[in-house]
Amino acid sequence: MSSASASALGKATVVSASSPSTLKHKLVLLGDQSVGKTSIITRFMYDTFDQQYQPTIGIDFFSKTIRLEDDHDVRLHL
Repeated sequence: MSSASASALGKATVVSASSPSTLKHKLVLLGDQSVGKTSIITRFMYDTFDQQYQPTIGIDFFSKTIRLEDDHDVRLHL
């Protein structure tokens, strides 16, 4: 189990399994090309930043379950 930090969500911990009480949310990032949409998602998902530019061809999907401070699980589909 690893931890992730997201200022908009407060402290968050990554959890591996989805329970029936898990809230599910979908987030779509739209914008012009070469503005950093994939970089923002990669930073949130993996806490890394790649200096090398690689354009996204088509569409990318990511999913992450986080546990909020109030012990609610939230499944994000990015």
